[in-house]
Amino acid sequence: MFTRRRRSLTLVLLLVLLALIAIPLLTRDSDDELSLDHSTQTAIDWLRSQQLPAGAFAGFSGGADPGMTADAVLAFAAVGVDPDSVSTGDGASAIDYLRAVAGDIASDAGLAAKVALALHAAGENPRDVGGVDLIAAIDAAFDETTGWHGLSFYGHALAALALDAADAPVPAEAVEAMLAAQTPEGSWGFAGSPEAGSGDSNTTALAIQALVAVGQGGDAVERGLDYLRSLQDDDGAVAYDASAAPNLAGDANSTALAIQAFVAAGHDPTALPGGDLRAALVSFQNESGAFQFQSAFPDDSLLATAQAIPALMGVALPYDPVARAEPALAPTRSAVVLPVRGFAR
Repeated sequence: MFTRRRRSLTLVLLLVLLALIAIPLLTRDSDDELSLDHSTQTAIDWLRSQQLPAGAFAGFSGGADPGMTADAVLAFAAVGVDPDSVSTGDGASAIDYLRAVAGDIASDAGLAAKVALALHAAGENPRDVGGVDLIAAIDAAFDETTGWHGLSFYGHALAALALDAADAPVPAEAVEAMLAAQTPEGSWGFAGSPEAGSGDSNTTALAIQALVAVGQGGDAVERGLDYLRSLQDDDGAVAYDASAAPNLAGDANSTALAIQAFVAAGHDPTALPGGDLRAALVSFQNESGAFQFQSAFPDDSLLATAQAIPALMGVALPYDPVARAEPALAPTRSAVVLPVRGFAR
């Protein structure tokens, strides 16, 4: 018990680092409103209630955070809500906040990429964010020695996704660097080391989405999916990594990201031998509508909730801009239609 709790604390710290850097429903109540299942609707309602003044969403420090705000924007766009319409009493939207901080985050390729992906999903132009070209900033961060955009492998995977979404070229060396970072187990790790045992589910899920987006599926992606399958616990949820095996303990964040990886690769995450990933994800939802990280940390989690919503909607990065989807949330190259299950407690 002590080992698992200590491991859970480590996972929370790792999620702090990651934060820095659909089941599509085709029924509509009106021209502008989608009919969402109860689990998704209560999650998006709770997320909306967490918005801060100036339109931002809070990071782990409690203050306005660009990375967390980008996650929230991606969640709203996934359910067909224009993030620029999500505002506080002072009228500032989440997009207003991202426009205001674009110049401050442009030097961090991973964070710039996450914000660029969020702006793309919101129908905004990441090449002109209050006069800041985030795509040019990401491209300028490319290191020919490492093949990475910036200093973080996780950020590099985000950069590949952001460049692809903006129809900007992803250097062949950047793709080769992603493939070279895969471990013998088929995983990828936050630090980008190919050493055995260094991988984790979160980075693996992101790398899979990036490789699929740039047209490099194949064996590397399938091996990555096998690694994610190997991390399912007895309830079907996905653990952060294999360090606690065979006593794996899944969490909401890892399960949500794994769903997106399977969706990107064209696999049904509800039909895995180890269990239905969507059902496992919903099991982490609290009565408030928010998601907890895992049972050892049962409090409402802003990051877990924001990451769960796109997974519930069955969309993978990069997904089509909300303003241009016809009809809203129609299946795209990065979406699969999954069965909706009623939420019950």
